[in-house]
Amino acid sequence: DEGSRPASAADAYAIQGEITALFDAEMVGWKLGATNQKTLDLLGFDRPFVGPLLSLHFHNQNDALAVYPEHGPKLETEFLVTLAADLPTRDEPYTDDEVMAAVDSISPAFEIVGCRGDIAFGEAGLLLIADGAANVAVIPGEPTTTWREADLSDHPLRVEINGVEVATGSSNLLMWGNPYGAVAYLASHPQVAARGLRAGDRIMTGTCGGLIPLNPGDEASADFGVLGTVRLKVA
Repeated sequence: DEGSRPASAADAYAIQGEITALFDAEMVGWKLGATNQKTLDLLGFDRPFVGPLLSLHFHNQNDALAVYPEHGPKLETEFLVTLAADLPTRDEPYTDDEVMAAVDSISPAFEIVGCRGDIAFGEAGLLLIADGAANVAVIPGEPTTTWREADLSDHPLRVEINGVEVATGSSNLLMWGNPYGAVAYLASHPQVAARGLRAGDRIMTGTCGGLIPLNPGDEASADFGVLGTVRLKVA
C-alpha cells in the first residue's frame, strides 16, 4: 500500500543499502535504470537510478535460469562495461574519452528486471530503487577488448525470443547517446560517491532494446554484431 512505499529517493536508496547488506556476496559493479525518457516517464522519475551488482546476480548464459511470473520479469538488452582503471568521484563530469581510457572490455548482456513487491512494474516507482534497483539477474556474453572498432554512438542490436525477432535497438537509445556517457553519469551519482568506480567493476549501462516480457520456457538471444551475441534460457 502507499504507506509502505519509500517517501523519497533518499529513503529508497537507504532501504536498498540495508537489503544489500544482508547478502554475503562480493560487490562487483553497478547497474543503471530508467536510462531513456520513455522509462523515466513510465516510472515518474526525473533522473536515471542506480544500484549495486553483487556476484550472486551474475549467471552463465549456458545455464537455465528460473524466473517467477509474479515478479513481472522483463528482459533488457544492454552493453556491459568492465573497467580497467578507477574512475574516482570528482566534481567535474568525466568525458567520453576519459571513460574510454578506463575501459577494459565491453560485453553484450541481458538483464532480467522485475519487482518483488505485489505491484505492476510500471506502477512500482521508488519501490524499484529500494528493491535492488529492480535487478533480478545479469547474463553476460563473452567480453571483447576490440570494442574500439565499433561505433558505440549508434551500434545496432537485434533481440529474438524463441527464434522470432521481438526488438531492435541501438546504443543511441541511451539518453547520453552511448554507454560511455552512462558510465560518466554513474561516476558522478551521489550513491557512488563514497566508493567511486573501481578497476574491475562491471557496469550495466541501461537497456537498448526496451522491456520485453519473459515467460518460463523462453529462449532469448541478442545479436550485437561485431561485439558478439548473448543467450538466455528460462527454466
